[in-house]
Amino acid sequence: MIYLSQNSNELFSVLKKAFGSTAIRNTIELYLRAYSVRYDFAQFYIQVNSNKPSALIMRYNSTVYCIADTDSDLDELSSFFSGCKDTEIISQVPLSLSVNVQECAVMNTLGRPTAENPRKVSVITDAKNVATLVCENLPENEATDFFLNTAHQMRHNLLSVYGILGDEKALSVASVYVNENCEGIIPFVYTSQYFRGNGFSKSVLKALCSNPLVTYRLLCEEHNIEFYKKCGFIKEGTWYKYNL
Repeated sequence: MIYLSQNSNELFSVLKKAFGSTAIRNTIELYLRAYSVRYDFAQFYIQVNSNKPSALIMRYNSTVYCIADTDSDLDELSSFFSGCKDTEIISQVPLSLSVNVQECAVMNTLGRPTAENPRKVSVITDAKNVATLVCENLPENEATDFFLNTAHQMRHNLLSVYGILGDEKALSVASVYVNENCEGIIPFVYTSQYFRGNGFSKSVLKALCSNPLVTYRLLCEEHNIEFYKKCGFIKEGTWYKYNL
């Protein structure tokens, strides 16, 4: 059975069970802490199998995130997602969906202290500056959504953004959310198309991943795996991206 949850405490309880991909779980946690169960922004669903939670699903606009344990009903999950039209599904379990699917990777690295800052990486507090860069090639509706979401998370001190500036404009940025368990998720890493190939993203990630007590994770598509390996990350697991 899959049902829409209206209880933040229940959802946090399921998240603490630590099944499924830690990177996806931390992503869901970030949105839950930012918006709780505000249905105008995100919807959270729980699958129950054998009288215990077996999967947690978050639907955020046109994206769905799913974590599941070994007892989850994959046929029910596949049927549920089949009704999500024009949606991108991010899941760590293979689903029975006849759509375009990519096998991607979870990357992780343990934070390392760094004293030098050769590229003058700064903490960025202006969400508009961040959105202007990250959304340079996005449609207006997606750009607006990214700005509002990022601004909200930064305003509530959930998301920290690091970047390299040029003439007060962001040239390269990366963000991180770290929870009380010293688990960090990096939602986005982006360098302007005009400044790629200069090592900017690598420098920003080095400054961002500076706490030796935190394990930093990110979700990346297959073509970016080698880049993150060069930045000190290793492949932790696999996830699947479905486009309905």
